[in-house]
Amino acid sequence: MSARVELRDEQGQVLAIVAVSMVVFLLFAALVMDVGNWFSHKRQLQNRADAGALAAGVEYQTSWPSCIAGDAATATRIGNNARAFAGDPNPTTPVITPVNTETANQANLSVYINSTSYDAAMNDGGGPCFNHPADPNDPISPAGGYWTDVKVKERDLGSFFGSLGIPLSRNIARARVEIHPAISLNGFLPLAVPDRRIVKAQIRYWNECDNTLLATADLNALPIGYQTTPGLSLWAPTAGNPALPAGVNLTLPSALTGCPSTQDYVPVGVEVRFTSEPNVDINASCPALVAAKYADCFHRVSQFRAYPPLSSTANAPRIRAVSLAGCSPDGYFSRSLTDTCSLAVSATISWGALATTTAGLTVQATTNGNTLDLTTAGPSPSGAWTGSGLVTQTASGSDTAPYNTSRNPIKLTIEDTNTTHTWGSLGACKSGNKNPCKSTVIVHESFVATDASAGLADLVRTSLTQQGSGGQPQAAYDGGPLGALVTVYPTLGLRIALATGDFTVLRQSGSQATQLLDCEPPGGGGISQIRQEFAKGCITWYGKNPFTQGNWWDVSTQTCPGSTTFFKTPNPPGTDPYTNSASNPFRCVPTVPGSVGNPVSDGIKIRTGNCVGNVNLSSYTCQGNPPCSNPNTYDPLTKTFAPGDKQRVVNLFIVPYQALKGIGGSNSTQVLPILGFAAFYVTGWKGPGSSADTCTTDPDGPTGPARPDQIPANNGEINGYFIEDVQPNTGPVDPNVTCVIGQLTPCRAVLVR
Repeated sequence: MSARVELRDEQGQVLAIVAVSMVVFLLFAALVMDVGNWFSHKRQLQNRADAGALAAGVEYQTSWPSCIAGDAATATRIGNNARAFAGDPNPTTPVITPVNTETANQANLSVYINSTSYDAAMNDGGGPCFNHPADPNDPISPAGGYWTDVKVKERDLGSFFGSLGIPLSRNIARARVEIHPAISLNGFLPLAVPDRRIVKAQIRYWNECDNTLLATADLNALPIGYQTTPGLSLWAPTAGNPALPAGVNLTLPSALTGCPSTQDYVPVGVEVRFTSEPNVDINASCPALVAAKYADCFHRVSQFRAYPPLSSTANAPRIRAVSLAGCSPDGYFSRSLTDTCSLAVSATISWGALATTTAGLTVQATTNGNTLDLTTAGPSPSGAWTGSGLVTQTASGSDTAPYNTSRNPIKLTIEDTNTTHTWGSLGACKSGNKNPCKSTVIVHESFVATDASAGLADLVRTSLTQQGSGGQPQAAYDGGPLGALVTVYPTLGLRIALATGDFTVLRQSGSQATQLLDCEPPGGGGISQIRQEFAKGCITWYGKNPFTQGNWWDVSTQTCPGSTTFFKTPNPPGTDPYTNSASNPFRCVPTVPGSVGNPVSDGIKIRTGNCVGNVNLSSYTCQGNPPCSNPNTYDPLTKTFAPGDKQRVVNLFIVPYQALKGIGGSNSTQVLPILGFAAFYVTGWKGPGSSADTCTTDPDGPTGPARPDQIPANNGEINGYFIEDVQPNTGPVDPNVTCVIGQLTPCRAVLVR
């Protein structure tokens, strides 16, 4: 009985349960503390990865031009800085002291840059300055592009409880900084640059004697294989699929009706039209296009001849073909920075029965007071008479100038002193005074183009032969007999779109043109506000105009909101008109009419860091003329500047081609649509008196190339170059677009995980 009672005694079971529970609780405590430790280490590893990626982003900002140019040292520096801020325990060359080294055991830490693995340095195909191709299998950056990827791994993270705990064999974290173009910006210099993108173009041929239209052809940008002229986009009539250069059927004028008696041919003039706005009617009259924004029309920018036959009763020899050569791109339409070119002239002359020998014959070409003797190689007088070295010295005027007054008319003077020759009813030739056998007529015109007289057109060519793929446009057509039916092949060469490395002169005032804007809501107003915008940059955020009907664009009138209501326009409709942010930017920007003094002399000095300690912040003026504090380091050959030299980098507005037309003088304020933005490196400026850029030392040294790009010729001008640039990540980017070489839009370094 007592034995049965002892067996039922439960004393001691609680102790056993407690003992077992304590083990379980200890295991749970170990798990909780170990897992907490894992996450603590994980968080610190993520901090390391983020810090490394952000450090790479800072290096992108200071060294992007050299990085995108493929400089290996720059790529190494970006990677090494990422390693250092990720706390990489392995020293780099040159040695950069690692930071963020707390928490994790440095002996168990690995840092990998642009690796596909946490276990080995398996490169992802390229380093920080490699443009990765698109890869749909990349879950982070399927569009490709430039990036620095930082992977951090800690090995063998032990337990707090030894064998009772749960050790972690691997703890990892990663971060990536990508480079994408900004979709809105602030900090602009208050200046606009017209874009060169053209969407429609046309060529027309006119009888210049009676002002009748002979032919019209719409032009298209040619396929890439036909883009054979560096710096130009070639346009031509096209046909077929793919669209290839096509000809234009043209009947030359049939008579000299309406022509001056001082010329022996009908000039067939070439007119070119082009526009940057698709809704502009390119078939409007030339004066209407000249007056319209976003369009240009230039008349008589080139010409060829329609000449009559030599009749049996002629009283003077007939000039047939007249070839002009020696100027660039040809003698019929040329461009020259000095408005001069050395012109070769060749004239095919038909003498008929007027002369049978060259004895006693002289032929001279004259233009702008310069005279050139022409000679012929054959025994017969009929044929080609040539000469080289005639200098045309006058830049051609606008298309409104009277005929023959602003071009370069070329006259041919022919005299026959051979007394055995007779010029029809004029009688026998004489060797002395009152010689009847003498003729002076205008035989052609050369055209020397400027921006004012030809806009973006740097090539206007009419040929008799079709351009071939991979070949230059064919030789210029001189002309043919009156009434001839010909097929001509026109080519229009337009200056290519704005590009990095382009040297540009910005004008903030002056009688010729102004690119000045007022990019802030009314505040101080006037010169002081413009000066402040130069000195500090525009705080207001701006974005590209969508050119669709809405708050920022009227498709029927092709205009932005009016100047009197612009900064009062809700943005978007129904919101506070002055609410403005990176995600809610203004899409148009007002201009500043007339002259506003010279804010360049103060504001640009402050903006470029060359007025240190001399700034009056109440008026943003630069006191005195301080010495150079931040010199120009831009190298036009490599298109790079010194790492970290960002003080001279500014943002500019890009507006449509000819959006600035008519702005200046006392014109009222206008509001321009924004096409985009550009980063710009300021190499020099000029204000009144001695207020020009004081940093005039040639960055290439005395043995380097001359640098006329530093100080502009005229007051109120700023010189510089468009550049590629990465800026701080303070606003939205387009994640689907990668930054590439030649990117005008400033880019941002964006952290992604």
